[in-house]
Amino acid sequence: MTSQGQSAPFVCRFSAFTPEQKTHYRELRDWLAAAKVRETSHGYAFDFEPSEAAVKQVAEFAYLEGICCPFLSFSLKIGEDHSSLSLELTGREGVKQFLAAELDLSV
Repeated sequence: MTSQGQSAPFVCRFSAFTPEQKTHYRELRDWLAAAKVRETSHGYAFDFEPSEAAVKQVAEFAYLEGICCPFLSFSLKIGEDHSSLSLELTGREGVKQFLAAELDLSV
C-alpha cells in the first residue's frame, strides 16, 4: 500500500530481468499465447496439454512473470493422473483488466 492507503499502480519491471531472462521470457510469452485461455472470477487461466516439459515451462513463466509483475498471484493446477495442466493468474482489484490488456486477451 502507498502512504495514502491506495495500492501501488500496476507496473511491469522488465528492467529486473537479466538479458538471458528477457530472451527466455519472450519465448515463454509466445508459448503462452498458444494456450487455451479461460476467464475466471479474478483473472485468467491458461490450459495446456499436460507433459513434463509443459509443467517446467509453466513454472518458469510464473517465476519470471513474478519478477516482472510482483502484484500477480499464480496457481498451478495439475489434474488427477496428469489429465490436465493449468496456470491461473490473479491478483487485487484491477489485475484482470490489466492482464486482458497486457496479454491481449479477448476471451
